[in-house]
Amino acid sequence: MLDKAAANVSFALDHLEGEAQRARAEESLRVNEERLRNALEGASDGIWDVDMATGDVYLSPRGCQILGFQGDELPAIARAWNELVHPEDLPETDRILAEYLGGGRDLFQVEQRLRTKDGGWKWILARGKVTRRDADGRPLRMTGTHTDLTERRAMEAEHARMERELQHAQKLDSLGALAGGVAHDMNNVLTAILSLAETLAFSFPEGAPQAKALGTIIQATERGKGLVKSLTHFARKDLADAALLDLNDLVRQEEELLRRTLRQKVSVTADLEEGLPRILGEAGLLGSAIMNLCINARDAMPEGGAITLRTRRRAEGVDLEVADTGQGMAPDVLARATEPFFTTKPAGQGTGLGLAMVYSTLKAHGGALDIRSAPGEGTTVVLRFPAAPEAAPEEPPSAGPAHAPSRARRLLLVDDDELIRSSVPAALARQGHAVESAGSGARALELLEGGLDPELVILDYNMPGMNGAETLDRIMALRGGIPVIVATGFVDTGLSEALARWPKVLCLPKPFTTEALQAAIDRLT
Repeated sequence: MLDKAAANVSFALDHLEGEAQRARAEESLRVNEERLRNALEGASDGIWDVDMATGDVYLSPRGCQILGFQGDELPAIARAWNELVHPEDLPETDRILAEYLGGGRDLFQVEQRLRTKDGGWKWILARGKVTRRDADGRPLRMTGTHTDLTERRAMEAEHARMERELQHAQKLDSLGALAGGVAHDMNNVLTAILSLAETLAFSFPEGAPQAKALGTIIQATERGKGLVKSLTHFARKDLADAALLDLNDLVRQEEELLRRTLRQKVSVTADLEEGLPRILGEAGLLGSAIMNLCINARDAMPEGGAITLRTRRRAEGVDLEVADTGQGMAPDVLARATEPFFTTKPAGQGTGLGLAMVYSTLKAHGGALDIRSAPGEGTTVVLRFPAAPEAAPEEPPSAGPAHAPSRARRLLLVDDDELIRSSVPAALARQGHAVESAGSGARALELLEGGLDPELVILDYNMPGMNGAETLDRIMALRGGIPVIVATGFVDTGLSEALARWPKVLCLPKPFTTEALQAAIDRLT
């Protein structure tokens, strides 16, 4: 009986110990499950489990929530799991899965787009491992997690876009600095040619062969002036001659010109929304931008097609679309479309500056450029402009009407370029003026401090050493209120501030004609 009692007690103790162990195991399992649940909830991850024999898929409530599905919709997910993966991502997913199952990877991990219930796409990081195999080692079950990467991907895309914008702006800044230097030298050359040609033209009777030849030189110089002005667009950060513009009127003018110049196989249609707010800009720059885009569109349609110019109102401004039915651009070409000097045209048929100049023009107008294109689907370029403020100027400032000088003046010409100092004084002398020349700002100050008493100073703004802005301030300190004509190829912020600070300072764009220079002199004196 004692043995039996001892056996019963031993059995009871063993049972109690087993119950205790089971309770401890269950508590440990509960704690681990809670930890796992908390970890997954903290990471906002979903859990998936795939029966590789049947293809059935389990997706946790959080996994369903990520894709917008409910729990009772899981069977539909199980039957069409591959259909949820974006077609472009499916080959990569299959390749990585095959490598993992073949032993080439320690972990199945892939970033893929999965279709959501509403038809959209979300970027998902899928990670998992085989959790059960049969006796022969074949995988029977895989389990893993889904992490929603959509927001991170969007932030990375925006960051990449901003980096591209910055790199593009830096390229244009570098090109602008180069263009500004080239334009400055070319403007001096053209100014010298204009001055000498106009001076010589008065030496021959009207209709003489020499007068006609000089007239041709003057016309060619005027055309060169327009080409140089295009270069300075890269160097400019703002608008020198901004005015309130009706974008529809500008488009109508360009449409009329395009109808006369484009070949017959290319049609031009305007779809304009009336009553648009006006924009602040330069008609010449915007007209060139529109024409540039239309020429590009024409070249993209060698067999003919259609160009549509469309304006639309938006919340904060106006959009202009230039759409064509051409061959479109591949993604790699589209990514580089606005890069300076990038072109897909044959050698000798394109500079690669067209879209880069349009981009620069939009930036100067405070706007933005968007290009949508795909092979075989044409190209649409959208120019986005902000609406003009109510207090914007109605028209650009004018240098005033030109007329003959009322009297001779004493003038001081300050320019570092010998071409200017040897040509402009001769043209001014023909008008009866007495001109003293200085090759630098320092030399000009020496003359003024030495007693030279000019009635007006003609000052080059871009000079080495003491530049035009510094020279202007020093001149005003010596001879406050003296009229000054600042000759320059383009107006920057520093010059704009100087023009606002000194009432008798006038800007005269280079290259200038003798008539324009005389008009500026008469206006100030």
